[in-house]
Amino acid sequence: MSVKMLEIGNYNELFMLKIYTLFRNVDESILKLNKYIKGYQFVKFDLLEVKDRFFKLFNMPNNVTSQEYFINYTGQELDRYFCDAINLSKLADYGFFNRYYMIFLETIDYDLKVKIDGKEYFAGDMNSVLYVTHEYVQHLTQCLRLTFPGYTVATVTFLINVSSKEIPIRFSGSGSRHEEKILCIDESKFELFNNLIQNKLPRNNQLLLAIEHFNASYTVEYDMVRFIILITALESIFSLRRDKISHTVARHSSLLISNTKEEFQNNYSRIKKLYNQRSNFIHGSKDKIVLLEEDIDFTEELVRKAIIFWINLGDNKQQLFNYFKRLGYPE
Repeated sequence: MSVKMLEIGNYNELFMLKIYTLFRNVDESILKLNKYIKGYQFVKFDLLEVKDRFFKLFNMPNNVTSQEYFINYTGQELDRYFCDAINLSKLADYGFFNRYYMIFLETIDYDLKVKIDGKEYFAGDMNSVLYVTHEYVQHLTQCLRLTFPGYTVATVTFLINVSSKEIPIRFSGSGSRHEEKILCIDESKFELFNNLIQNKLPRNNQLLLAIEHFNASYTVEYDMVRFIILITALESIFSLRRDKISHTVARHSSLLISNTKEEFQNNYSRIKKLYNQRSNFIHGSKDKIVLLEEDIDFTEELVRKAIIFWINLGDNKQQLFNYFKRLGYPE
């Protein structure tokens, strides 16, 4: 379910309640995206602020401090009890201590109208705003992943009483890979991000299936499984028939990213080899399969570009297939 903001009113704090979402694997560069999101803003809190404001988010009792302290590479310290509580919660990435801050998405407009699946609602009560925020965060996370590389995930959306620090309601986000790969914010892609965040993603079921595969690749721990999901996403985008699947996927993918015949030939060979590796792994080949991290990164970026291309093309899968079928390099 996607959410489109129609009308934003003035900020109104209700009964000292606020709504935040904690993001994992992001740094302060994400604050540059605030001008593209309406009704929300990314905010940065240093760890002492996090401890003071959100200690109950990490299931810590009030006013509990360890006599032992950790010191990061810049000389900043934090008590061990709080560090352990954050690590046990699995809500933050392991780099939080050296950065010495966390990034939250804050809901800043509570008097708003929203449109959900074509129906307009007034989200004047906190429960409605919390629900709308949860839906918006899913859309925002998807747009971030489609625009920028990195293992970003929204780990929890919660309602907090800023006076008592109580958190009566929280929504857990999706899982994340264990590797720490910070979202790489590239200013040259801001226009793409703006286009995605301001517009509802297409309702083409075939395209949505490819996006679901892409999102699923962020939730698995093992590289080979992630690689299989990404190749499956490519297959769901480019393959239309059951014959010559590896050829079609390799050819159409290569046409997407190549500017010369030589590039096309090199990319075709590489992608076909990667596709065959996926097949060998699935079918239990006894041959040793060597999968490099750069191969996974290459495949991920290829899926990302293919999805964006399909979104911009705006056609169905048959039309997408016909588009690439007409392309090619002369012999």
